[in-house]
Amino acid sequence: MTADALEQEIVGFLARDAGRPLYAFVYGVAYPTLFSALAGRARGFPATSNIELVFDAPDDTGARQFGPFVIPIEPSRRDVVRELCEKCVEDPRGLSLIVSPLSLQRLVEAIRNRLDAVCDDGTEWQVKLFDTRVIPVLAQALTQAQLTSYLAMVDEWWYLDRKRSLQKVIHGFQANADHRSPLRLNDRQVSIFTDAGLTDSILYMLAQTDDDLLAMIDESTRYDIVANALHGATEREKNSSLLLADRARCALIAFCEEKLE
Repeated sequence: MTADALEQEIVGFLARDAGRPLYAFVYGVAYPTLFSALAGRARGFPATSNIELVFDAPDDTGARQFGPFVIPIEPSRRDVVRELCEKCVEDPRGLSLIVSPLSLQRLVEAIRNRLDAVCDDGTEWQVKLFDTRVIPVLAQALTQAQLTSYLAMVDEWWYLDRKRSLQKVIHGFQANADHRSPLRLNDRQVSIFTDAGLTDSILYMLAQTDDDLLAMIDESTRYDIVANALHGATEREKNSSLLLADRARCALIAFCEEKLE
């Protein structure tokens, strides 16, 4: 999806559903200067508008913000809508859109209440809801009862997947749903979350050592190649990140060699 197409999707929604608030949920790490830029413009927004940090994580100078934040989407501010769409298409992991009847402050409180998780052995986690790669994993990992409670704060949750296609989680806001923090995860659920992040972890390792190899393959294709390679890993390889990286590297090299034949 292009930035223009995403912008039209948002504008069309705001025109059809003027009474349904739409929020941008932004991951500061993806665009660290965006919060400062939008916060400066927020002073010129209508009185009902604002911008809220989920938690504060600035750099030493305060010029860059790495924490997640939420900002309402105002139909009158097409400049802001356009900038958000451009950022989203540039790096889809960093921005999702939430349709919710909650006020900005109550939505941010609900998000904060859903970050903490604890597993059976007492290990504490943080569910990175602000990273869009987590969204599809929730449906795989949580029980139906957990998912219903967890997503009760939203009507819809939009994000661009790894291929930059727009996905919409249609849930339906439930005012009376009781979500209790922290989210409790058993070993199977924890494994689903950790396994889902393995491909990205190996790609990150390869980016430090084989950036020239990665540059030869588009982002979506190299993710699929590495994911398929890791899926066939032996038990010995699964116990070593270096062996997994070697396996992924060989698969990427084989792909490049096949293209050259």
